Amino acid sequence: MVVNTVNHFAKSLCYITIKNICKIFNVLYFHRVVIYGKENIPKHSGIIYCANHCNGFLDALLLGAYTPRKVISLTRSDVFNKRFSWFLSAIGMLPIYRMRDGYEKLSKNHDVFAQCRAMLGHKASIIMFPEAGQNLNRYLKPLSKGSSRLALESQKDYQSTNIYLQPVGLNYSHLSAPRGTVHLVFGKPILIRGFLSETPKTPIIINELKNTLTHEIKKCLWLPEIEEGFEHQWRFVDNQSAGAPFQQLKKELPFLAKKTPPKMKSTLFIQLLEVPNWIVFQILKKVLSFFNTQLFHNSMKYAFGAIIFPLYWVIMVLTLWFVTGLWMALIFLIICVGSLFLRQSLMAK
Repeated sequence: MVVNTVNHFAKSLCYITIKNICKIFNVLYFHRVVIYGKENIPKHSGIIYCANHCNGFLDALLLGAYTPRKVISLTRSDVFNKRFSWFLSAIGMLPIYRMRDGYEKLSKNHDVFAQCRAMLGHKASIIMFPEAGQNLNRYLKPLSKGSSRLALESQKDYQSTNIYLQPVGLNYSHLSAPRGTVHLVFGKPILIRGFLSETPKTPIIINELKNTLTHEIKKCLWLPEIEEGFEHQWRFVDNQSAGAPFQQLKKELPFLAKKTPPKMKSTLFIQLLEVPNWIVFQILKKVLSFFNTQLFHNSMKYAFGAIIFPLYWVIMVLTLWFVTGLWMALIFLIICVGSLFLRQSLMAK
């Protein structure tokens, strides 16, 4: 009993610490994070946050940082192992098994979803990304039925609890570069109880929920669909245009994109700004080369910015302090940090 209490306290402390570190670091990593519709989030209810998915684990970190209560995130099982299982559990991750993990492991999902239904019935919050996979674009891919089915089954099992699907839009001005602007939009929540009926069969209700969820998530995105001029609108989105309020930019994009001038960046100057942090950039480029797509690039850059760059600066400052003195070490630190911020700001323009 005492061991379980200590373990629960340690996990809670770990979650709160990571959440606040992320909120602080977001101020540095992003140019701006603007939150819309936070008042839409239901209180004292079971919630499934359903968002578009275009930036690896960074999407879940952003959602977890700005939701009012602790959230549980359903995560692909291959990231779990014995060394990290306690930490992943502490930060609210549950494994989901896929066919590629082995057919025999799919049965484990029954226990996972039973756990999710119980959590929702006790007014917990869960993050799901209902698109069929990640999507390095701004439009919404067709949704799977998983989140709608889980919400409906949970509502049937726990009829005294209000359970909602909470549509969320993650809008990045830059999908793979730091120092971009993010509009995080919480849309109109969908009360599952309102879809319960004696007449329609479960598959019909699930389809109705999925269609409603699709419609509501699209309201939360700058560019929800591929339409005529989509590519021009996409190119228009940057930190400058994302300075406008969400609804204004969403409404004006089709007109503003026609006026988009070509953007030129000084590649040589950007390369010169890499020099003070050259070692870390080389490691980062090597790590990014292991990924076939850019889906996880922004996530890896986020991790490097939060961990690897500061570690490099600490090592270099301590070394220079020992060899040349404190002032030279501080000057080097200022150059490293300043050049990194300037480089990333230029890249994000």
